[in-house]
Amino acid sequence: MKRRGISPVIAVLLLIVIAVAAAVLTYVWLTGYMTSQFGAVRTSQVEERLKIEAASLSAGGGFTLYVRNIGGSDVKISTVYLLDSDGETVLAVVTSGDLTVEAVEGTASDTTINSGALVKVSGTFSGTITAGEVYYIKIVSNTGSEFTVKVKAG
Repeated sequence: MKRRGISPVIAVLLLIVIAVAAAVLTYVWLTGYMTSQFGAVRTSQVEERLKIEAASLSAGGGFTLYVRNIGGSDVKISTVYLLDSDGETVLAVVTSGDLTVEAVEGTASDTTINSGALVKVSGTFSGTITAGEVYYIKIVSNTGSEFTVKVKAG
């Protein structure tokens, strides 16, 4: 009687399949075990969310924004930009030191808008602003979040 075994190539392939299956089963078992021992790991990222409820811009450069913090964390305003009608070209910049932030509802301190608060943000852009033209005002927080509103200069 002649005995024939499986070829070496098929044997190697079978060993690889068995090893991969064992690794997958071990991974599934370990992740289930770790979750049961330590509980599910929860990551909660609090994002900054502002809603610009009203905006005005005068031909002299003065602007007023009514901004509500609808996020779960306080937001500190670092810069306010005036953008051309294309939304790309920066015409003027106002830094936090030149802004006035007044609480209308809730609380605010310096340039920080507390969660749930409505504030009046005002300042003055330097440069030429044409009455009747459309501009964009962009608020940037100290963490880099951006909030933009379209406004027509009066």
